[in-house]
Amino acid sequence: KVLRQKEPQLVHKSIDGFLRVHIWLFYFAFSLKRVQPKLVLMSNDHNTPNRALLSVCRLLRIKTAYVQHASVSERFPALRFDYAFLDGSVARATYQRCEGNQCHTASPPYERHVFLAGVQKRLTASDRGESVGVAIKHKNDIVAVRHLLHQVSRVHWSIVLRWHPGASPAEVEMLKSLRDEFDDLSFSDPKEESVSDFVTRIRCLVAGNTGIHLETSICGVPSIYYVIEDDGAFDYYGFVAQGLSIHAPDDEALGSLLADLDSLSVNTDAVRAYSATFRTEWQGQEGELVSSHIKALLNGVAPCKLWGYDGQAGADSSMPKLAGEQAALSGA
Repeated sequence: KVLRQKEPQLVHKSIDGFLRVHIWLFYFAFSLKRVQPKLVLMSNDHNTPNRALLSVCRLLRIKTAYVQHASVSERFPALRFDYAFLDGSVARATYQRCEGNQCHTASPPYERHVFLAGVQKRLTASDRGESVGVAIKHKNDIVAVRHLLHQVSRVHWSIVLRWHPGASPAEVEMLKSLRDEFDDLSFSDPKEESVSDFVTRIRCLVAGNTGIHLETSICGVPSIYYVIEDDGAFDYYGFVAQGLSIHAPDDEALGSLLADLDSLSVNTDAVRAYSATFRTEWQGQEGELVSSHIKALLNGVAPCKLWGYDGQAGADSSMPKLAGEQAALSGA
């Protein structure tokens, strides 16, 4: 009855998803009582099994922690974990706007502590290459991709084209066929070449709505935001608004930027807003940072004594401080 009132099609299309909640609740209730963990750590906070697990943990008074695994939006649920390890201040601000996204009967922990622990990927800085990197999304129109490649090649730069990990074999073959049109075109297969290795080949990145802007910036390579194909979501991740990526509104602007790549640089403050460990002693060791914090918390160390502590969820937050100005390190 409730589902029909919200949206008549919910029962028809998604009733199995709602009923599956009950299966997960029973499963986790039995499992947690058997295992009796001190803490449950999750890297997803919105899928059905995760929400069920979180609810059972709250009922059994088991501590919970969350590690952000990807960019978040205002459609995410409110943080209901005892400890949340977020990428940076942008994610923190986004989750603050999600505080209302919870059921009125939800039971959040009395204290919800937030740490800004950086992007949890091994992204290493390196010397910049000489090519221009072009990253495209899954199912970008080949005509739009060809147009961008022409804009880059006319400035006489070699190009490294990297496709989305979800690209089909047919899409990849179609992209590879572009080699016949561009003499200095090479490729970066995301299933074989890491982002860190990709950036050693490029001097800057050109891409549209994709998270690789942040990843290459963390590696020290500046990025240019250029709408390859209009999908109605300009600057979806806010990289332009935050100053992380340089916006090229048209072909002429793109050409001007590519003609003077030496003038482009990474905006340290903007990158750190997305990944708090950027250019600090913890860059490249974010996994060790989180694991050491969890160990310290379970041993009774006060959250405010740990690196990257940013207060409690729902409270006002400030930009993360620079390395050396943070709270004391956690004996990793």
